[in-house]
Amino acid sequence: MSGSVAGLSLVTLDGYASDSFVSDVSSGNVNISYNSWEDVYTKQWDWDAVSWGSHNNQCLPAACSFRVYSRNGVVWREEQHANSPACSDEYPDFNPMGCQKGCAFHHLLYSEERLRYPMKRVGERGEGKWKRISWDEALTEVADAILDVHEDVGPEGVHVDAPHNHGGTVGKAGVHRFAHQLGAMIPETNVAIGDDLKGITQVFHLK
Repeated sequence: MSGSVAGLSLVTLDGYASDSFVSDVSSGNVNISYNSWEDVYTKQWDWDAVSWGSHNNQCLPAACSFRVYSRNGVVWREEQHANSPACSDEYPDFNPMGCQKGCAFHHLLYSEERLRYPMKRVGERGEGKWKRISWDEALTEVADAILDVHEDVGPEGVHVDAPHNHGGTVGKAGVHRFAHQLGAMIPETNVAIGDDLKGITQVFHLK
């Protein structure tokens, strides 16, 4: 068990261990053999599995193709697959088609700060005091707030922050459709994050 504990501490140094993985190691169901930093360093290119992955985290066009390298159920590395051919010989390809944000997504995947359910602020803004609420409560509060703004200010009082839709191309289309139906304001995505899909913008007549 001492080897497992030492290995576990190494694995969690950068927040890479999931709760289930920690539980399995602590209970002895999983025996990891990272007994020292040398083991982690010398085996950093050894993987149990190499799989496909993608991300929808605040980016466009999103869904970039990544190879995901994991060991003992923990993602240790992600890298662009660079499989985006050019649409014509007259144009360059889009490779490597994946940014550093995507390469580092596993940091967020195992982070203690990752949001897994709705949270409501219970203190003053900036205090960092929150409580967990249900999805029904969260959706009801958002819907009520939208209706209140429509009545008090008008549709222009609703501001949809497009870069935070986390839904990739499909999610972006839904957010733009939602804003268009409401008559809400939505920022120009290219200004917000330096990335945009002009086709969706033109289809929904948003500028």
